[in-house]
Amino acid sequence: MAVFVLDKQKRPLMPCSEKRARLLRERGRAVVHKRYPFTIRLKDRVEGDTQPLRLGIDPGSKTTGLALVREDAEDRHLLCLIELVHRGFQIRKALEQRRAFRRRQNLRYRAPRFNNVVPRAHGGSHRVSNLTLACHACNQGKGNGTLDTFFTTDKGLKKRLKANNLSADARQERVQRELKRPLRDASAVNATRWVLFGALKATGLPVTAGSGGRTKYNRQRLGIPKTHALDAACVGPMDALHHWQVPTLTIKATGRGSYQRTRLTRHGFPRGYLMRQKQVHGFQTGDMVKAIVPTGKKAGIHTGRVAVRKTGRFNIQTEQGAVQGISHKHCLLIQRGDGYGYRLTSSIQPKGGAGQTVA
Repeated sequence: MAVFVLDKQKRPLMPCSEKRARLLRERGRAVVHKRYPFTIRLKDRVEGDTQPLRLGIDPGSKTTGLALVREDAEDRHLLCLIELVHRGFQIRKALEQRRAFRRRQNLRYRAPRFNNVVPRAHGGSHRVSNLTLACHACNQGKGNGTLDTFFTTDKGLKKRLKANNLSADARQERVQRELKRPLRDASAVNATRWVLFGALKATGLPVTAGSGGRTKYNRQRLGIPKTHALDAACVGPMDALHHWQVPTLTIKATGRGSYQRTRLTRHGFPRGYLMRQKQVHGFQTGDMVKAIVPTGKKAGIHTGRVAVRKTGRFNIQTEQGAVQGISHKHCLLIQRGDGYGYRLTSSIQPKGGAGQTVA
């Protein structure tokens, strides 16, 4: 995995290898600028020659893949893989939970009035029970009827199915299967991908778009496993992808704090209250720390995202799980919290899959 490099004035230079970054630090020519993603800053260099790089993006509703590559003719040399985990659905879930908790206040014995199956004013139903089919002729032929009636009575459909070498039973089974598939993720991607494309075009940099079919073809042809980040590396025309086995940096949007000061049970009753101050002994929830515990049941080195407590005994979220009750005296600050959580995952599993977590 390539290491990002900055010059003396914090301007970006070409990424270097891990070995070269280690030698620069040992010789005193560079210092660590940031741990996640790992970035060094040179102490004796200003500006330098750079090469054009390409950033591949595979947008998704929950996770977006990013890949930084250097191109040599039609070959690509992978430098960095990143998966950005969005926070949109988490925010939506939190808002729905807060709304449900607010409904509970003094309304425990009132009948629910949010059920739209039979609205009070109209006496009908707002539930969507019919499916919009693909083509205009099928939509017109189906009308307001059910799918079972449509597949058995529509004569024009039988001719169209015969032309496409499909039986009525096979077509109906396919439509029923698509009917049960949720469309939330597809809707989110369709609503945001062209907005993203327009924002990238506004930067003035050359931007190209590729189809999902071409990406899948490149990935399967080269024998590359399926991940969001590797899909981003396979976007567009290419002949070969080198060094794709590098670890993937997973960046999860966590936010910078919690507006809610009261913790509730699953029934909506208060169970605890959060402290008002954010910092405890110089640490804040979201900071990346390294704790060296010399003795006890939790002896060892624990590195990860910290959650502070007023007592001074913190919780650290490591790759192996949460470690609770670590004293602030054993903690060393690695990086200040920036609203994101970081961890490295392997691009391949021992059996050839993808997504194994590594320390």
